[in-house]
Amino acid sequence: MLIQARQLNNSTIELPLSKSVANRAIILSQLYGTPQAQAQLHSQLSGTVLSDDIRVMLRLTDRLHIDTDFTVEASGTAMRFGTALLAVTPGTRTITGTQRLCQRPIAPLVDALRQLGADIQYLGEEGFPPLRITGKQPMDGGPLTIRGDISSQFISALLMIAPTFQQPLQLTIEGEAVSQPYVEMTRRMVSQRAWDTIEPDWSAAAFWYEISVLSGIDFQLPGLRADSVQGDRVCHDIFEQIRRNTDLHCFCYDFTDCPDLVQAVVVTCCMKHIPFHFTGLQTLRIKETDRIAALQNEMAKLGIEIHATDSEMWSDSISRLASTAVDAIDAIDTYNDHRMAMAFAPCAITLGSIRINDPEVVTKSYPTYWDDLKKAGFEICSI
Repeated sequence: MLIQARQLNNSTIELPLSKSVANRAIILSQLYGTPQAQAQLHSQLSGTVLSDDIRVMLRLTDRLHIDTDFTVEASGTAMRFGTALLAVTPGTRTITGTQRLCQRPIAPLVDALRQLGADIQYLGEEGFPPLRITGKQPMDGGPLTIRGDISSQFISALLMIAPTFQQPLQLTIEGEAVSQPYVEMTRRMVSQRAWDTIEPDWSAAAFWYEISVLSGIDFQLPGLRADSVQGDRVCHDIFEQIRRNTDLHCFCYDFTDCPDLVQAVVVTCCMKHIPFHFTGLQTLRIKETDRIAALQNEMAKLGIEIHATDSEMWSDSISRLASTAVDAIDAIDTYNDHRMAMAFAPCAITLGSIRINDPEVVTKSYPTYWDDLKKAGFEICSI
């Protein structure tokens, strides 16, 4: 796909529904919702173009008592939340996903569920999907210790099923917790017992803040709430700091609580020639792809060297941007990662044009992304 930016306009953009909120709402409604509440949730979801992650989760819950074999495609969220749901749903079922999903570790969640009384077997490599789960209710519950430096979705999965346990869950989290706002989102949603209103996605808003910073044009993003349960609402403040960084000082930020914003912020800093040093990236290597390596590989195509460890990333070579002719730059690979495509597309503003391979990956979280770019004035064509 070739993307060009010539005459952008300050459009009103209807962001997709938050898949983080929606997926929790689907699980909680399945476990604790009244038929009326479930119908209201389905009504809201059916009135919009659903991301792949929400669609997969809906399919799992809708067919929970019909099917015995489930595939959640590339959705790590559906694998983790679905594993917990199946563990407390009587019957024997299998759950699997894409090749990449079956390379993403799930042992911490399986170990925790087994300790609480679940019956789960690995069908392939130990520690990874696919799984065979024989569910029961109630599970034992009681005291449980889990590491905090793993995916927050493991903890959220446990919190969502905890009210079904025979004994109250006494959860101890060891070490620094990553993506803590997502755990707090889960706590709030479990306690409120009302899940029929899904907010727009603050994570998707990050790409429009990126476009705004690069173009100087503000976009209307209706429905976003400053008091949102979504931790990624901090993207507003992050991009304001970048916007104000006119003296090109090194921009430093700890992304422990919001790792899904990293790609949009890295690309923005590179396009704005702003050196950066980012920490709290320890979960990025087990996302849809190794996001640290992916950013290094694709920025190298633009002449920018990014240094990294397993938890940090930095660059001071921003001045080398586009040292080659734009039409000589290789197309950006997306690695089956929706956020790679959405983060790099706005580079067209700075470079004049950019080519993106496998652009359809955006359907995982933002299926109308390319249409919305066109609405804002981007020119997009297949190549």
